Amino acid sequence: MSCGNCGAPLPRPDAAFCTRCGASVVPPGPPAAPAGGRPGPSVAMVAGIAIVILAVLGLVALWAIASSRGESILSLASGAAPTPVPTPAPVPTPTPAPGLSISIPGPQGTPTTIPIAIPTIPTLQIPTIVIPTNVTIPIPGAPGSNPTPVPNAKLTPDQVRQKVKETLSQCQLLQVQVDLALVNFEAPDWIVRLPLSGATWRVNDETGAITPDARAQERARLCQL
Repeated sequence: MSCGNCGAPLPRPDAAFCTRCGASVVPPGPPAAPAGGRPGPSVAMVAGIAIVILAVLGLVALWAIASSRGESILSLASGAAPTPVPTPAPVPTPTPAPGLSISIPGPQGTPTTIPIAIPTIPTLQIPTIVIPTNVTIPIPGAPGSNPTPVPNAKLTPDQVRQKVKETLSQCQLLQVQVDLALVNFEAPDWIVRLPLSGATWRVNDETGAITPDARAQERARLCQL
């Protein structure tokens, strides 16, 4: 390949300037497309497709936001504020007054309720009764008691019990029962009777002799109540 200005040969086919005269060398044009080939897409076509895709994505995003807020796409795109829905005011519920109520038909059949108050019953005040706890009430005939004094007797009820207990030295259980026994005086003997079994001992007031009955003898022998 040679220079078009001075005709000198160029050192390389792609040289931009002549090495002899310095003239600019116009590079040869691109090779022509082969016959019957399909031309590639242009830049304008690619840009148009991209714009259409972005527009579709924008519409989808607006539809999703409008659905979450309960609005339309037009109102969201225009930026107009949604019209607030007024909240209904609560209807006050009338509180019935204590007492009875009577419904009387009013004008044009409208019922009218007239409340009738019930008088309040006063609370009864019950006085408090205080019972002393240190009062002892003797009960005649209770076990271990001898409320009636015996005149002209040599022995006392406690001495009579002790004499009976001395005959039961081998049975502690019966001795405890004798302490709770009822002691009465039927001249000339003292009578000691157990409260549970009814076993009886007679103690003579003059001599102090002790006479047990059959039940008392049996319990003394077996040491039973």
